[in-house]
Order: sequence, then C-alpha cells, then structure tokens
Amino acid sequence: GGTLDFAPLLAYLADGPAAAEGAAVFHATLAAGVAEWAAATARQRGLTRVALGGGCWANALLAGAVRTRLTDHGLTVYEAERMPPGDGGLSLGQAWVAARSLATEGK
Repeated sequence: GGTLDFAPLLAYLADGPAAAEGAAVFHATLAAGVAEWAAATARQRGLTRVALGGGCWANALLAGAVRTRLTDHGLTVYEAERMPPGDGGLSLGQAWVAARSLATEGK
C-alpha cells in the first residue's frame, strides 16, 4: 500500500537487545525496507533511476546498504557527491536558485 511499517522493528528494539545487535538490526531492517519500497515503486512507475537525498544519507552504513540493494534491483542510484546530502546541500541549492532569480530579474 505504499506505507512502510517499522512498528515490529521498534517493538524489537524496545525489548532491549544489546546495543551492537540493536544497531545492526535497525540499519539492516531500515535499509531492506526502504530499498524494497523504492524498487517496487520504481517498477510500478517504469523508472530505472533513484535519487537519494536528505540528511539520513550522510549515514554511510545506511546509504551503502540501500545503494547495494537498489543496484541489485537493476536501478541506477544518484547520490550527493560534492556537497552534503542534507541541509548544507539544500542551502547551496537555495542560494543557486536565488542567484539565478536575481540574475534573471536584472536583465
């Protein structure tokens, strides 16, 4: 239905596994869920490319696991390379749009 339900993951984590185990299960489950959801959505819409943007992709473990799973599904993955994926990159994009708008107004 297009909704990711991580309630079972949260219930598992609330039971108090060891920190390392909880972190590993959290990252693996989140990566699997996001990648499967994105791959299914891409298939439904006939897409072959996926862009990962937002601060959570600064988490190298999560980004790497999702990237691997998406490429395993035959998708091309686009990610931030020269700027951070979160607020820093967003701010740069906003500044670029503002600069272009001001340049256009001056003509």
